[in-house]
Parts: sequence; structure tokens; C-alpha cells
Amino acid sequence: MTFLPSILASLQTGEIDRWGLLFLGAAIALLGLILARTLTSWWDLSKAWKMARFAGVFVSAIGFFFIIFAATEEAPSDSSLRWLSRFDEGAAASKESGRAMMVDFSAGWCKACDELDAEVFNDPEIAPLLIRDLILVKVDLDEPTKVNQEAYKRFKFNGLPAVAFLSPEGEFLSASFEGKIPKDEFKKRMQAAQSGEKVESEFDIKKILSEKGLLAGILLAFLAGLFASFTPCVYPLIPITIGLFGAQDTSSKLQGFKVSAIYVLGIALTYTLLGVSAAWFGSVFGGAMQSPYVLMAIALVFLVLGASSIGLFEIRVPAAIQTKLSQTGGSGARKAFVMGLVAGVIAAPCVGPIVAGILLYVAQTQDPALGAVLLFSFSIGMGQLFLVLGTFSSMINNLPKSGGWLDASKVVFGAIFWGVAIYYLRLLFPPLIELTNSIWKVVG
Repeated sequence: MTFLPSILASLQTGEIDRWGLLFLGAAIALLGLILARTLTSWWDLSKAWKMARFAGVFVSAIGFFFIIFAATEEAPSDSSLRWLSRFDEGAAASKESGRAMMVDFSAGWCKACDELDAEVFNDPEIAPLLIRDLILVKVDLDEPTKVNQEAYKRFKFNGLPAVAFLSPEGEFLSASFEGKIPKDEFKKRMQAAQSGEKVESEFDIKKILSEKGLLAGILLAFLAGLFASFTPCVYPLIPITIGLFGAQDTSSKLQGFKVSAIYVLGIALTYTLLGVSAAWFGSVFGGAMQSPYVLMAIALVFLVLGASSIGLFEIRVPAAIQTKLSQTGGSGARKAFVMGLVAGVIAAPCVGPIVAGILLYVAQTQDPALGAVLLFSFSIGMGQLFLVLGTFSSMINNLPKSGGWLDASKVVFGAIFWGVAIYYLRLLFPPLIELTNSIWKVVG
């Protein structure tokens, strides 16, 4: 009984914890849904009430954004690090002091960059060592200068996050890396950068394949995919998966398993083709998967899905194709497979840094078969979560098939979809990044 008064008190004082933010988001989402008259069909609403539904869903989407934000984001650390902003300034300071230089390439839309900064660079054990032993340079690729862009191209990085270690003489050191790595791995690389020694990652796919064989590499890729399924960018796929499989004619858990397995195979095809392409062309696409264009495309998909859910228009398969699919009995399976292909792209912003390590090795070996096997194993690992969700989605079909609750569920999903779109769009526009970062100034 003391929970609600404490939340109200925290709102009055301007200090609110994570649970308070979740409660606030839920309250805003519920208020918006009430305004949207969720139990009434879109076609039964007057013009004024259709406008009210549009506004209500938008308000509710803001509430769902707060819920997603509070559930998935970590508060930025109070950084004691002082970064130089230009590569040439850092190089000069490194040469003068005789200390190695660390260059952190990042961007506002790179969520993994923020996580690396908060969880590793500003760790109480790591931060003092960085201040004492290295010259620190942070290159923001959202505001590129010519010298910074040239530095990024010079090191031939494929994506973000990317960290370059250089000797005082400007020599590129093997301790440099791409992607998000754990604190202990970073500490080892930082020490190697100071001593000039070569460093190999404990999770180096090349090392594991050479020492322990292909099966160990396949298992590592599978475990990496399983880990990736619990990263924040994959969360928005959960309501989509439940909604997709709940709409299928899966009257038993066995049928649910079959359809969800096809869904996972769609995800697997996306990443398998990525591995084969990396081997053939000798390039890595992990960074491209986090690019602003991909984020914009994902946000657009959710905006369209949300608009369709609340009734602004209906997404339909052409009648001729729909009839043909129904005659062959494969519409559910084919829809699940296509949605799996899309799901692989939606998950890309989070899994990109993980996939990049595998792709880098595949690109170097230029072995299409190896690329296909490793990325297939990775995607099967990532699909285990959806396999479970899809298998038990048959329970949704026990609900009544029509009525006001069905219209309400569509509106709720529409608000969730728009909330997810806001979650992605915030990474593309500096004002939204500053606004959401400022939330943590009042969130304890």
C-alpha cells in the first residue's frame, strides 16, 4: 500500500527510480488507451473519435516507450574520464607524454557504444587506469571532422563500437578491437597496448577453430546467438512473435513448435546469407547492421505496423496470392518464414557487434561453407527464445475469436509498435538522445 504514495511523492520532488518510471509509463499507456476507446471497432467510430483514437494511441505509445526504456536501458555513469575530441590532438599528446593512445569511435545511434562506455570504460576499476596510463580520444562520427574520418578509414574498421590502441609513435596495436567486449577482456587488451604485446581474445573464433576444431566453433556461435536473444534490441520482437503465432491455426503445442521452427529458419536464412556474402566478398557487414539507415527502416516498419493495427489501413496479401496459399495449405508456414526473415533484420542493431567478430574471421578465410555453418549456428541459438514463445502460443487460440477484446488487442499492439518505433527513432536524432539521457538525471 505504500508503493503508490512513494511514487507520487517522488514525482513531486522530481526524483523517481526505475520502478517509478515503469509505473509512470504504465499509467500514461493506460490513459492513452482509455482515450482511444479501444473496445470499439475503428469503423464504428465517428470522425472525431477516430482522431481521438489516433491521439490516444500516440499518448499510449509514449507510455510504452517509457516502459521499454526503463526495462532495457542502463543509466549512464558519472564519468570521471576526460576525452579529447580530435585524433590529431590525441596523437600529439601521446607522443609528448610517451603514453599509448586509445581512440573510441562512437555515434549517438550506437547503443552498444553507450553500453561499452558505461559498463567498461567507467567501471570503478578500469576508469582510474585509463586516466593514469592512456591518452583518451573519443571520435563522434555523428559530427565528423576530416581528420577523424580519415582516422576511422585508416584503421579499416567495419562498424561500431570500435576502439583503436596506438603507440606513442602512431603504430596501430593488435589490442584494438570492434564490438562490445567484457571488462576482463578489455583490461587484458589495455595492458597489452601499454606493453606492446600481441593479444588474442579468449573468445576469438579463429583461435577456437584452430585449437579445438569446428564443433567447438559451432558451439561457441550457438551460445553467442543464445546470449544475443536476451539483448534489448530483441525485446520488441517478443510481442510480434506472440501476435504472429497467436494468429496462426496452431491448435496444439506440436503445431506451434512446427510453425515457430519455420520462423526460426527464416531468421537463420538471413544470417546464413550474411555469412556466405562475407566469405565471397571478403567484407564485414556487422557495422552496417547498426547504421542509421537500418534503424530508420526498423522504426518505419513499426510505424506502419502500428498504423495498420489501429485501423488506419489494413495490410493484406493480394487476393490471388492469398487464395493460392490457402489452397496449398501453406499460408501459416510461409508467413512465419517471411516474418522470420524480417525478424533477423529487426534484431540487427544489437546482434551486429556480436556477428561482426564471426564475419571478420569468415571474411578473412573466404570460405562460404564455413560462413554458412557458423552464422546458421548463431541464428539457431538466437531463435531458441522464439521457439519457446511460438510453441506455447497455441494457448492464445483458447480465447474467443471475436468481440470488443479483439479490437482492444489490436489497438494495444498498435500503441506498443509505435512505442518501439520511438525507442529506435530516439537514436537517430540528437535532441531525442539528449532528452532520453536527461531522464536518468531524475531516475535514481
